[in-house]
Amino acid sequence: MEAALQFVEKNFDAIVKRMPRDYGAGLAGIAGGFCDDAHAQVLEDFFRQRVRAFPGGDRRYAQTVEQVRQCSAFREKAAPALTAWLQKRLLSKR
Repeated sequence: MEAALQFVEKNFDAIVKRMPRDYGAGLAGIAGGFCDDAHAQVLEDFFRQRVRAFPGGDRRYAQTVEQVRQCSAFREKAAPALTAWLQKRLLSKR
């Protein structure tokens, strides 16, 4: 995923020129699979202004940022309990 994001960042303008007119609106979705605040910030820094040039770009961008931030928040909240459960489960099998 990281390589794909870096490719889009490096080639955004060239990609937009070669694709159908409104394709750029969805390019922020390339980062939708990430699950951390650092990548949500990358979305904000790189895509926010670029996707506004396309119909629906603001909405699709906002949905992707929300998806990444929600995943990150869930991960932060659930990780300690999941880690404890897994450790208990693994230790009990020994």
